[in-house]
Amino acid sequence: MRTLTALTVAVAIALVATTPVASRQFRSGTALVLVDVVATQADGNLNRNLKRDDFLIFEDGKPQEVKQFQVVDLESIAAEAIDPPGVFSNRAEPGAVFALVLDDMNVDSKHTALMQQTARRFVDEQVRMGDYLGVMRTGVNSPLLLTTDRDLVRPIIAQTMGRRDINDVSSLTGAAGDTLPTQTLNTSQMPDFGALGLFDQSPSARIQAEQSLVMLQRVVEYLAPIPARRKAVLLFSQGIAFDLEAFAADSNSRSFDTMRRLLAAAREGNVAVYTIDPRGLPGSQDPVTGATPVPVTRDAGVDTLRDLATATGGRAVVSTNEMAGAFNRIARENRFYYLIGYEPSDLGTSKTRARQIEVRTRAPGTTLLHRRAYAPAAATAVAAVVNRTPIASPLPVSELLISMAPVVFPDPSGGASLAVPFEIGGNLPGNDTVKYTLVAVDGRGLSTSPMTGKVKVSDGSAKGMVRQKLAPGRYQLRLQAEIEGRGIGVALANVLMLEPNTEGPVCGGFMLLQPEGGTPRPNVTRFLDPDRSVMVAMVLSARNLANTTLALVVRRPGGAQEAELPLGRPQRVGTGLWRIESGIPAKTFAGDAELILLANEQPVPGCRTELSFE
Repeated sequence: MRTLTALTVAVAIALVATTPVASRQFRSGTALVLVDVVATQADGNLNRNLKRDDFLIFEDGKPQEVKQFQVVDLESIAAEAIDPPGVFSNRAEPGAVFALVLDDMNVDSKHTALMQQTARRFVDEQVRMGDYLGVMRTGVNSPLLLTTDRDLVRPIIAQTMGRRDINDVSSLTGAAGDTLPTQTLNTSQMPDFGALGLFDQSPSARIQAEQSLVMLQRVVEYLAPIPARRKAVLLFSQGIAFDLEAFAADSNSRSFDTMRRLLAAAREGNVAVYTIDPRGLPGSQDPVTGATPVPVTRDAGVDTLRDLATATGGRAVVSTNEMAGAFNRIARENRFYYLIGYEPSDLGTSKTRARQIEVRTRAPGTTLLHRRAYAPAAATAVAAVVNRTPIASPLPVSELLISMAPVVFPDPSGGASLAVPFEIGGNLPGNDTVKYTLVAVDGRGLSTSPMTGKVKVSDGSAKGMVRQKLAPGRYQLRLQAEIEGRGIGVALANVLMLEPNTEGPVCGGFMLLQPEGGTPRPNVTRFLDPDRSVMVAMVLSARNLANTTLALVVRRPGGAQEAELPLGRPQRVGTGLWRIESGIPAKTFAGDAELILLANEQPVPGCRTELSFE
């Protein structure tokens, strides 16, 4: 069986919560400034061989000493050994972090399908096992969903609907001589929104632009406190009608404040904003609808996409049809980079003034991508939120190790509920008491009431089980464990609460139990004592099992079938829900094996795991 060391999943969390997470060990310091740097060679490939001495860093033109240096390589995480199916822990290093922001407020309705297709393409082609993925829409007050379960975010992409009226965006105005759509609005009676930094003179477009900026700001501020790593926000938009020059000239507008906070959080938190116009080249045919848009030489809103990407150390993917190459580059830049830390030699008298950052390299033919500025005041603001509730953390917290194996199981009151057996620690002192909290969050960001309890440590670990009634659907589980004075852990899991009466059988996972002191106890880690018997139980959703031949088989690594286990008669536990039991006699197997349920010789979704008898 693969070692239990991989990342599991992240969770849907409201954007108002920002918390620290487990990260690489970087020496902390109140004045330490961290900069993630992407190094690209002339041929477009990443330069993976740079050393500390290859970098020079400057603040406001003054050279700074590199105090910290680390090569961050997340490419191998997907290939690392992972927890067996159905088991989730906080042991592994997270992969890349991608937050997709679908700007349905600033995409024409006729381009909805194209935006959906483009976002799905990135998810399907670039997101790997172990990567954290979130999707949020600007047109609804929704939370950001961070998860490694792509099936959880696909419905959000499918629900996206462009809302911008083409008659509003046709009034965009740019510099003199720009070629813009020919249809215009009569703006003689309109208020002057130029002081707000908004190009479009229509009130609806102004509101849409402001809302998009606010939602983008929330995403960036949510990701910013995740320390010592690069985070990527992918903004899919036709362009936000916001003029950065006008923004810089008027510091009293609401738009100014929103943009200021957005840029400050992005720069301080190493959040790179990649802006993507799904329309591709001006005048090119929409590959989804077949329509040909009005040719545009320069769209002021698209210019904002370019400016926003440049200001945050990202890239603008606009006026191009080469999405595959652009997406591959985005993914590579966020899986391999250099993390450089320095302590400013002179903060000066102003603690709030933005400082310019420049990183150079001695390596010939190499260009660098990084954020260009930071503000000490913004650093303080980000640090101020670092110690909030750990259970709201975007990523797992691994001070205290946690494993859990959630499974749909018959409920004592009838029907089925979610049973969450867990194991905390491994070499804990025997007199410790562990406090735990469990929350389930659905795809809308709505969470259940926290379930709390305490469990004593025995033989180096604390074991327990929590039950929770949930409506059918997909959820993110967040399990927090704490030992006073010893640390906190948070593990995250994806679960599917079964919908009764499915057409074909769907499984809610395996519950494995081995006797301890004469009492069957749930096994979480899938490491089993070969000298003791194993009880196997599962719940299936199916309209009818009369014409279904079920088989529970044990296979060796590589697929060779070792044995077929006897199955008990399915017992109805609710409408369209069935409980099935089996067992593995003591001294039957040794070493690694795969346990899988078959229906008419086909694998049943949700009923596969890996075992290790040792």
